[in-house]
Amino acid sequence: MSSSTHTVKHTITPGSGYVGRQVCKEAVAKGWEVTSLSRRGENPLPGSSLDKVSFVAGDAADMELLLRLAGEADAVVHSIGLLLDSESGLGNLNFLTSGSRSVPGDKATYDSEMKDTALNLLEALKMTKRDSSRPYVFVSAAEVGWEDNKAGTRLEDLMREKDFFLPRYLDAKRAVEKELVSESEDAGVRPIIARPSFMYDATKLDILPLLPVWFLGHKLNIGDGAFSIPLRVETAGSGIVQIMDDGSVKGVVSSSDILAAAPLAAIRRPDGVDTLTSGIASIARIPFGTNVAPELTSGSGERPPASSIRIYEFEGEHRIRSAATRLTLSHG
Repeated sequence: MSSSTHTVKHTITPGSGYVGRQVCKEAVAKGWEVTSLSRRGENPLPGSSLDKVSFVAGDAADMELLLRLAGEADAVVHSIGLLLDSESGLGNLNFLTSGSRSVPGDKATYDSEMKDTALNLLEALKMTKRDSSRPYVFVSAAEVGWEDNKAGTRLEDLMREKDFFLPRYLDAKRAVEKELVSESEDAGVRPIIARPSFMYDATKLDILPLLPVWFLGHKLNIGDGAFSIPLRVETAGSGIVQIMDDGSVKGVVSSSDILAAAPLAAIRRPDGVDTLTSGIASIARIPFGTNVAPELTSGSGERPPASSIRIYEFEGEHRIRSAATRLTLSHG
C-alpha cells in the first residue's frame, strides 16, 4: 500500500482512543487522508497533528455509516478496547485503566464493544469489496497467544476457575481473530492481527508498576514466551502503521514484530537519555552538551513523526561508531 500514486484513505476506529490516536499521527505523517470514527467525534489533542484528521461522530454498530466509511477507505484499523466490561463488576474503574480516560456505557460488554464492532467493520468491507485487497488491522492482545503456551494456558485456566474477567476479554479477541482470518478472502481484506503486550506512557499509572515484572519475564523467557515485551504506545502506533504499509505482512504480528517494525527513535526520549547521548557525543569529540536531535527531548512539545526521525538514528549511530573507533585506535 503506497501513497505514491494516490491519496491513501485510512479509517481508524476509534482514532481518538489511546492506541488509535497514535496510529492517526503516524498515518497523517505519511500523507494519508485519515478518518476517525468514535462516539464523540472529537479531536482529543487540538493543536497537534491530529488537526489533520477528519473526526466523525457515530456508533460502530451503525452499518449505514460503516458502509459509507468502508466504501471510501483503502485501509482500516480497529482499535476499540475495553478492559473492564459491565459484567466484570469493575466497570467504574475504566476511567483509571483506559489510556484515553473513556468511560463505556452501563451495558458495555467485551462482545458488544470489541467483537461485534470489529465484525461489523469486516462485514462493511465485504459489502464494499474491491478488486484488490485492503489491509484490515485488528488490534488484539499478546495474551491471546496464551492458548498456545503451557504456562499461559495454566494461568488462564486458573483465572477461569476464579471467574476473573481476563479470559472473557481474550475470548472476544480470539473470536474476532478467527473470523477475520476465515473471512478475509471473501471480504477482500489482508488480515493483520496486531498482538501488542502492555502499552504504556507516563500517564498509565495502572500499568507502570507491572512493567518491571513484565520486562524481566520477557528478558528471562519465563513461561516459555508467556511474557511478551511491553511497548510504549507511540512505538505501537508507529509499528502498526509501518506493518500496514508493508503489503507482504498478514496474519498474527507479535509485540516483538511491532517493535521491530517501528523506527528506533519512534518514541520521545526522556531527558536522562538525552544527557547520556550528549556524553557519548562528547567522547566522539563533539562539543559537550550537543544533542543529536533536540526536537526529541521530553520537554520540546510534540515529537516529529517517526518516519522523519530516521536521519537522527543514522547520525546518532554514525557518531557512536566514530567514538568507538577512536577509542579502539587510541588504546589498541
